[in-house]
Parts: sequence; structure tokens; C-alpha cells
Amino acid sequence: MMNNSKTNETLRRKLFAFIPMIAILFIAFSARGEVPSKKATEIQGTWKLVSYNYGGDSIMKPVYEKLERLKLITDSKFCWIHFNSEDHIVTSSAGGSYSFDGENYTENLEFGGIGMNEYLGKSQKFMVKVENNKLYLSGALSDGLKIKEVWDR
Repeated sequence: MMNNSKTNETLRRKLFAFIPMIAILFIAFSARGEVPSKKATEIQGTWKLVSYNYGGDSIMKPVYEKLERLKLITDSKFCWIHFNSEDHIVTSSAGGSYSFDGENYTENLEFGGIGMNEYLGKSQKFMVKVENNKLYLSGALSDGLKIKEVWDR
């Protein structure tokens, strides 16, 4: 009987110490920092490239049917991947962080696949517009290559 009250008191102390610790951990892991603006959230998601123009031609070309090009955009990171839909071999990829102010979109390449070496560590600046679940991207790569792309959500 004497041990029961000591055990209950010890249990109560541990519980009172444990609850604030859980609350602090919950708050720390649920905090995501700055809440993205409405404009920033409209570019977030998974996009599939449907047409493109590289080099300044006036004609938009459809994506070759066997080549899948996907872009994933989160609240602070992006990644794109190109792969063959028949053999599932990745032909190119890159990703990193980005900034977006509602119109100006800048990708900062932090990693990339074969052929991406000259773009790593450099910023790629574009203008972006989202309309009817399509992302319209235009601008120039850091080497001056002009690009226009249309992505479906």
C-alpha cells in the first residue's frame, strides 16, 4: 500500500513531463514555415508535358508519344523526369529548389542526370501562367536556349 502511492506519484510526474514533450514535438514536426501564397500553390502538383518549343521556333511540337515528361512541384522543391514509356528507361532528370512570385519562376538546379552538367548550380528563369489546369512556361535556359512548354495537371 505504501509502494502504491509512490508508484502513482512517479507515474503522474512522468506523465506530466511526457505531455509537454509530445506537444513540443507535434508543433515542431507540423510547422512548415512560411505558408505559400495562393499563386505559389497553383503551380504545385504533378504536371505532364504535352507540347514544347526549344530554340525559338514559332510552332509548338507535341511530345513524342513514347516519351513521358513529368514535373513535380512541391512548396519549395521541383523535379522533372523524362522516360520512355515502353522500356521505362529514364533519359534525363533534374531538380532542386525554386522561387515563384506569381509570374516569375526560377529553378535552381541542384541535381541532374546525364547531359545536365552545364546547368547544375545555375538558375533557369521563366515566366509562368496557370490556366485551366495547364501550366504555360516560357523563358531561356542559362545557356540562352529559348524554351516554351505546356504542361497538363
